[in-house]
Amino acid sequence: MVTDTPSFFADPKNAISLLALLISITSLIWTLASQWEQNRRWDALNLSRVELTDVGFIIWKEMSKEEALSTNWGYKPTLYGVVQNRIYKGQYQLPYELVLVDSDNKRLPDSNGFFTLVEGQQEIARLGLKPPGVLSGTATD
Repeated sequence: MVTDTPSFFADPKNAISLLALLISITSLIWTLASQWEQNRRWDALNLSRVELTDVGFIIWKEMSKEEALSTNWGYKPTLYGVVQNRIYKGQYQLPYELVLVDSDNKRLPDSNGFFTLVEGQQEIARLGLKPPGVLSGTATD
């Protein structure tokens, strides 16, 4: 008695299973390769390649010692002495300016910067804003 055994590919289930296995292996290899490339890109992006060439403050105002001491600031300013070639020049620098901001801490449009409290009050008046500390027409301290 001779039995005919069907070939491996004669059964469609075997052929489909083999094809699915090949697709899965190919997909795994492609995923690993693309993940390696993506990780390489992320690593390159995360490398700090910042090169600082000129570090310093932006100076908004420079004045003499007498002017700095005689100015009625309305607050205690941060002043830096001017030193060039290790020699104090008798000048002071103000590394900031004051600005008017809204409740979201965004600068008010069309407002100018200022350095003293009096200049700030003048800027508030120029813009037609209600001065700080004024509620319902009564001044509070």
